[in-house]
Amino acid sequence: MAEGLGALRLLVVDDNPQMRTIVGTVLKAAGIRDLHYAPNGRAAWHSLAEIQPDICFVDYEMPVMNGLDFLSIVRGLSSPLRFMPVVMLTGHSDELRLTAARDRGVNEFLAKPVSARTI
Repeated sequence: MAEGLGALRLLVVDDNPQMRTIVGTVLKAAGIRDLHYAPNGRAAWHSLAEIQPDICFVDYEMPVMNGLDFLSIVRGLSSPLRFMPVVMLTGHSDELRLTAARDRGVNEFLAKPVSARTI
C-alpha cells in the first residue's frame, strides 16, 4: 500500500509538453507515483471519471479548452470530484485573471516559470 504522497493520484493538464514533463518530474521526485497527463481541458475532462485524481495541476491558457472552463466543469460536477483541489499554472498574474480563477474555485496558483521549490 502506498503511503504519504505516493498514495495520491495527480492529473497535470498543460498544452506544453515540456511543462508537463517539468511538473511531472518534480512530482515524481517528491514521491508521487500515479501521474496522469492531458494536453488540454477537454481531454482532461473526458478522462476525469477514469482517472479519479486527488489533485489537478491545470494551465490557465490552453487551446481547445482552457483552465478556467475546465475548472467550471469540475466545480459543476455532481460527484466528489467537484471538491478536488486544483492548482492553476499561469504566466499571467494580473488581478483580473487571478480573480476570475478564484471566482471559479481554484485552490492555489503556481506562477510560471515553475521551479521544484514552488511546486
